[in-house]
Parts: sequence; structure tokens; C-alpha cells
Amino acid sequence: MMKTAALIWGLFFLLLGLLGMIPSFAMEGTIFGVLTENPLYSALYWITGVIGLLVGISSQQAARFYFEVTGVVYALLAIFGFFQGARQLSESIPFSSTSTWFHTIIAAAALALGYLWRREPQKRRPRYGS
Repeated sequence: MMKTAALIWGLFFLLLGLLGMIPSFAMEGTIFGVLTENPLYSALYWITGVIGLLVGISSQQAARFYFEVTGVVYALLAIFGFFQGARQLSESIPFSSTSTWFHTIIAAAALALGYLWRREPQKRRPRYGS
């Protein structure tokens, strides 16, 4: 189940990164006029997507670790966005309230998948003599 979630997550982020690179979708520095976009965000989304696809074809443990790390990274990005507000960090990283909330939702979902998702049950060994 975790591997499937990682594959879906990876495809979502690859699509998001792709939309950020297509001028007709990324008008005036936003995707669909809502989500702040720039080359650094597109690169982050591409990296998140590619790693998601790779762990999606790997193992359950790799997928769980992917969600844990992704959740922490996006949580840090969201926290930084809340402190920055609508300002920019230099010229390269713009923040807006919608992108900050988007990163917050992504972080919460990834952390829930990584830490709270029910772990696969272990196979029970048969008891003998009782």
C-alpha cells in the first residue's frame, strides 16, 4: 500500500513540476493563478516526484521513509513560509499564503503516511504445544 501511495505521490509531484515549467500554466509566477511557482519550486517538485517513483518500485520501508523525510522537508518549508509571509527570501524563493498552506497540507499528509499509517501486520508463527 505504501509503495502505491509513493507512486501516486511521485506522479502528482512530477505533474506539478511540469506544470510549473509550461508558460501557459505558470502565468505571472503562479500555477493556475493560485500556487506560487518558480524554477526552484519546480526543481523541488521534480525531485520529490522522481524519488517517489523510485521508492514506489522499491520497498515498503523505503516508501515509508520517503514520506517521513518528505513530510519534514515540506513542514520546514511551510514553517519558513509562515515566518516570511508574502515576502521573498532574496530573489529566488517567493512565498505566498497559498503556497505556504499547500506545503502545510503536503507536509501533514506525508507525515501521516510516514508515521501514522498502519504498519503491515507481521505474520504470526504457529504455536506448538499450547
